[in-house]
Amino acid sequence: IDTTSYAAGEVIATYGGFEPRLGLRYQFSANDAIKLSYNRTRQYIHLISNTTAITPLDIWKLSDFYLGPQIGDQIALGLTRSIPDKAIEASVELYYKRIQDIVEYKPGAQLVINPILETELVRGTGTAYGAEILLEKKQGRLNGWASYTYSRSFSQVEETENQEAINEGRRFANDFDKPHDVTFALNYQASRRVNVALNFNYSTGRPTSLPSSRYEFDGITVAHFPERNNARIPDYHRLDLSVTLASSLYREKKVEASWTLGIYNVYGRNNAYSVFFDRGQGQPLQAFQLAVIGTPLPSLTYNFKF
Repeated sequence: IDTTSYAAGEVIATYGGFEPRLGLRYQFSANDAIKLSYNRTRQYIHLISNTTAITPLDIWKLSDFYLGPQIGDQIALGLTRSIPDKAIEASVELYYKRIQDIVEYKPGAQLVINPILETELVRGTGTAYGAEILLEKKQGRLNGWASYTYSRSFSQVEETENQEAINEGRRFANDFDKPHDVTFALNYQASRRVNVALNFNYSTGRPTSLPSSRYEFDGITVAHFPERNNARIPDYHRLDLSVTLASSLYREKKVEASWTLGIYNVYGRNNAYSVFFDRGQGQPLQAFQLAVIGTPLPSLTYNFKF
């Protein structure tokens, strides 16, 4: 409702506070250990972006009179077990995190080239929790690792005197909420010169907002979004494969070289990068899916060191 001006060098706002960290590890056998940790972090700079990927339009904003620093408290409990004779190590970790003063955006926020950006932002709280499981084999002709992560991430923005609520003050899955993530990487030394590597990744599709209806206003079709992040884009999965051929087995040589033939996205998964709505000339409003690389992508690399 008004604009406040500050003189050169005048302090607008001051923030600070403790950031304690605690880590405990108890070795209850030669191959087993348990870990417990707690930490508090403060973030005084905010990334203002309504996309989940880095773009040239991202804005970094310092904490000021309107936005305080984000404060996160996280506690984690982990268990590790190793099998030395088989070079295998396994770990399980549980975590819970609570965040104060996260930054969200009003519906239809205009973030680009906005001299009064704070009028488009709202503050809320965040919660994240989950479990991570890792199994790793470090030696042998066949080695690699596999991991599974279950993680949830929610935001909640309630109505106050100075801001409106999002989703009527109920918590909602934010852009980083991906409940399931599976990753594994395998390396097989087929011979002294030939190595085969395989990588696979699967994750739940990130949340997105989809309209429930549309209406006409002055001849323009407008989509109605009842809630934020009320749906998800399709799940993401991809397989990569590579074969490396060493050029020589001689130990005394001035240059070590190798050829690597790789295939990115082996089975051509058309992973969705985003879902958006548009209408062509004389066409009704429709949903479109944008995919960046939806076909297998081969590559050939020559590496050398001396």
